[in-house]
Amino acid sequence: MVYCDSHAFRDTPWNISGGSQGLSLHYNSIQKFKSNQFWGLNQLIWLYLGHNYIRYVEEDAFQGIRRLKELTLSSNKITHLHNKTFHLGPNLCNLDLSYNELQMLQSEQFKGLRKLLFLHLRSNSLKTGPVRVFQDCRNLDFLDLGYNHVRSLSRNAFAGLLQLTELHLEHN
Repeated sequence: MVYCDSHAFRDTPWNISGGSQGLSLHYNSIQKFKSNQFWGLNQLIWLYLGHNYIRYVEEDAFQGIRRLKELTLSSNKITHLHNKTFHLGPNLCNLDLSYNELQMLQSEQFKGLRKLLFLHLRSNSLKTGPVRVFQDCRNLDFLDLGYNHVRSLSRNAFAGLLQLTELHLEHN
């Protein structure tokens, strides 16, 4: 486990062991994640990137870390995520995108995330979601869309969410 919190890093440190199973970069000054940013860290199970200044995440920034189960990108400045940002994370169980500035979700944003259990989208700027955006999230148990700008939901907004037990839509 590697903890690099509150060190004013502007980028991922280059000397992190390839055998690391956890990496925390909370409270740094990171603004962008480039392609293959975490290449060589293929043993990571959790990755905490909250409380930075991240505005941009390239489409394949998380390529090569297929064992990843928990990803936290909360409390950043992300306004947009590519359609395939999370496609290479088939083992992802917990995804936290809360407290960002996301304005919309892509139609296949969560495609292939069949093991996802918890999805946090609280306090963004979401107005609506594409129809069936959560369709592949068959095991999703918890979905938080609270504190956004959602005015209406399509009839099939939650299609595929067969295991959902907790849904937050308050303050929209």
